[in-house]
Amino acid sequence: MNRKLVENADALLAKEKGTVFKDPGGKISFCLVYPNTYHVGMSNLGFQGLYGLLNRREDVVCERAFLPDDADIASTGEPPHLSFLSKTRGL
Repeated sequence: MNRKLVENADALLAKEKGTVFKDPGGKISFCLVYPNTYHVGMSNLGFQGLYGLLNRREDVVCERAFLPDDADIASTGEPPHLSFLSKTRGL
């Protein structure tokens, strides 16, 4: 896992309001993936609504993932897809 990608995700999360933190134990896990960068994805009200709707359920934990910025793609030699909260590797 590339440390720079993790640090970038942590910096974005630190600026957010309303991030949902849940214990994933025994819950249905989702990772919503937006097919663009973080700033474009977080501007999408449908994406935010679906994230909130899923996380309101007690039996679900929902994370988000976005395509990396061009600078992140250039600086890493690996696929930089990871979820924002758990830093779990994607495709």
